[in-house]
Amino acid sequence: MPHDPSKMSVWTGYFDSKLSRSAGRRVPKEASVLEVGTGAGYISALLSSMATRVYTLEILPELSARARKVLVDDLDIQNVTFRPADGFQGWSDEAPYDAIIVNSAVREEVPWPLEGQLRVGKRLVIPIGEREQRITVWQRTSMTGDLELVHEEPISMPFAMMEGEALEE
Repeated sequence: MPHDPSKMSVWTGYFDSKLSRSAGRRVPKEASVLEVGTGAGYISALLSSMATRVYTLEILPELSARARKVLVDDLDIQNVTFRPADGFQGWSDEAPYDAIIVNSAVREEVPWPLEGQLRVGKRLVIPIGEREQRITVWQRTSMTGDLELVHEEPISMPFAMMEGEALEE
């Protein structure tokens, strides 16, 4: 399915605040964070001030390149690493992460590859649902256990649906 720019997520101060409180509250300064869905790089820039290392995935190579240019070349933010790739699989080479932020919605559940990339005791934030979406916060409780839902609330401004392999699930 081709990307439709009119369906890109629109971030408001409310969501920025939610992400910061949901993930950042438990992210120590020396943490590494995975962001799925770089977009324009705004959330990447916010995360770069909270963590030592940010790894960000964007399915659209041109969007990833544009965000990289702004953050690295223009703003001299050096702790963000960009990869144009399908975010469903995450970035296992750099795992585990102290937080995972997903900037696009999935239909019903957290993509299974992301579950194993989260450090025990840390959080993953992801919007879930198609028509009626909710922001969900999950915590990994053990190396072998599933994620535990620790918070969810309905959202009125919908996120774009995750593209790529997520559409096959």
